[in-house]
Amino acid sequence: GGFAHTKTGGTVSDSYTTGHVSSLAGFIGGFYGWNNGGTTNRSYATGNVYGDDIIGGFVGTGGGATFIDCYASGGVNGDDIVGGFIGSVGGDTITTSYSLGTVTGNTNTDYFAASGAPVSTDNYVYQSGCAVAPPVGCPQNGAIGYSDSNMKLQASYVGFDFGAVWQNVTDGTTYPSHQ
Repeated sequence: GGFAHTKTGGTVSDSYTTGHVSSLAGFIGGFYGWNNGGTTNRSYATGNVYGDDIIGGFVGTGGGATFIDCYASGGVNGDDIVGGFIGSVGGDTITTSYSLGTVTGNTNTDYFAASGAPVSTDNYVYQSGCAVAPPVGCPQNGAIGYSDSNMKLQASYVGFDFGAVWQNVTDGTTYPSHQ
């Protein structure tokens, strides 16, 4: 991962990584390769992620981890189990988070979570071709998909704490970012 390959337990808050991550192996993510437990708050990854199997824009695979107010904006490219936010879910909880990048893979791909079902609340993802307006959108595994233009509307992000955690969106221009 761009921040750490493996994280076990503990809490990481207010952190980010902007570099691209590339590997010929699996368990690759923009922020973590593997997150085994613990909590990550208000953190993000903006670089592209390239790997083989179990690839995610924010985390490759989780194991009972909690992600709150996180986002990934880079593209994700791999072979199998490729997700815009997380590749493989292992009992993870994801809340008020989103992903923006394009997702390219041969099998088991999803705009948000490629394999397994996260316990999720109020998560959103860019989905090419989704023409359904907020708040309905296009359901994804663990998130609601929106077109790029709808991802740039503050009203799309039901449950996000604008003012305390997230900066207000300039409708039609920006995506949410942290305070």
